Amino acid sequence: RKWGIPGALPDWIRRIRIAGDIRLREESDFFAADNAPNAILNFQKVNRSGGLNKTTWPFLNTTEGRQRLRLRLRLGLKARITEGLEAGVRIATGSFRNPVSTNQTLGNFNQPYRLGLDRAYLHYRGWSGRLQAWGGRIPDPWFHTDLVWDPDLNFDGIAATLHPFGTPRGSGGTARFSPYLTLGGFSVQEVELSAHDKWLLGAQGGFDWAPADAVTVRLGAAYYDYENLQGVRNVLDGRLTDFTAPAFVQNGNGMCEISNDSTQSFRLFGLCSDFKEANLTASLDYAGFGPNHVTVTADYVRNLGLNRDAIQREFGQLLPKSDEGYQLLVAVGRPRMRRRNDWRLTAAYKRLEANAVLSSFTDSDFHLGGTNAVGWVFRGSYGLATNTWLTVSWLSANQIDGPPYGVDVLQVDLNARF
Repeated sequence: RKWGIPGALPDWIRRIRIAGDIRLREESDFFAADNAPNAILNFQKVNRSGGLNKTTWPFLNTTEGRQRLRLRLRLGLKARITEGLEAGVRIATGSFRNPVSTNQTLGNFNQPYRLGLDRAYLHYRGWSGRLQAWGGRIPDPWFHTDLVWDPDLNFDGIAATLHPFGTPRGSGGTARFSPYLTLGGFSVQEVELSAHDKWLLGAQGGFDWAPADAVTVRLGAAYYDYENLQGVRNVLDGRLTDFTAPAFVQNGNGMCEISNDSTQSFRLFGLCSDFKEANLTASLDYAGFGPNHVTVTADYVRNLGLNRDAIQREFGQLLPKSDEGYQLLVAVGRPRMRRRNDWRLTAAYKRLEANAVLSSFTDSDFHLGGTNAVGWVFRGSYGLATNTWLTVSWLSANQIDGPPYGVDVLQVDLNARF
């Protein structure tokens, strides 16, 4: 349609929006001099290799500094299908086995890299924008920091958010006080030979409040309930519960052997704890300095599913009391880097105990990913041109429980949005 009108675009083109971004990163990892070598098992590698005796090197690197060039490319498309309904698709770089990083480390003898399907979903918006629903491989629907969820994580399932009294100011709405409720159900792992599929059920309630023109307050209280995630020990020489080993895990969570072979094999490890995470997040944003904002964010989480006595009875392993985490973050500058000379400074202090959250889905950069870490994050961004900016980050963290393991991470990023 409209081909005969000069300068007019066909209808199907006008209903499609394409956007993307690219990030070039130089990352340096500096390990503390007193780190214990060969002291922390790489459970992800051990499980994937089929056991300790089949792994060429079963330990995390805690002593040898690294320098990496890394690339992230994301290209997304949104298409309006009908009034209130759109489809979204995004492809991205990154490992096909890592859900919390879209980084591609360069240096594979100049072989080409792969792109994966990062998102594919339907998005419905109705009731004047007060109700939104997503289904498929969807964007993150929660209000949070990286204490619980890594920013690169997407979710497989359905979610809906309701603002019963109108959408808040700053997101296209006009309500000064806007309570909300978000519900979600997500498939973590579908198991072919068992009825005990792994699920995540989540609920978050809170509000957005603008008590003054330059002040915005946001609060979210959430509960994330994982089903069938805890490891189950096999019967003697059995393998029926091997599926309870996590498909992906970062460092930190307590891991217990679920293989039960006649000879001690250390073949497969599962999560010792269940995870029932109660999370409280609050932020205060002050925009009284023109385009530059001051934002203070606090985040707290506790795992109500950690039962140390039950774990000791089942696996003979006593875990430390390690069920809490918190983060305090202060940011000054532009909320979003758009133009030349835009700037933003961020400082955060984080403490995340070993079993406070599921390590698989938390921040992949702090302490090189996972839980059982405490330390600081400092970050600065500066706009070089329109939609082009430089970011320098320094992340310094130490292990809380266990042998000494400290690591500082320097990241220098050149970002471009298109």
